[in-house]
Amino acid sequence: MDRRYWWIIGIFLFLVLVGFVLGPQPEDPVYTEEIPGLPGSPAQLEDYLEHYEASRSLRPDNEARIIWYNATARKTKYSFLYLHGFAGSYRDG
Repeated sequence: MDRRYWWIIGIFLFLVLVGFVLGPQPEDPVYTEEIPGLPGSPAQLEDYLEHYEASRSLRPDNEARIIWYNATARKTKYSFLYLHGFAGSYRDG
């Protein structure tokens, strides 16, 4: 390769590095240790979840859901929580 091309590549890489260093800086995130309050009874929890999801613009069939053991809304000893990816749905798992 001609020396001219190496200079062009070097200048380009230098400009990319300068742009990266001097580019926009994101703001520091603000974290809170506050835990959101949830209803205690299963019926109230389903109502809360339905109301909360209705206030968001979600893709069809991508809302949160509770699947109860034996189709009865009551507490059990164990629970299973499935968290899918950012843009995924329950069908992805």
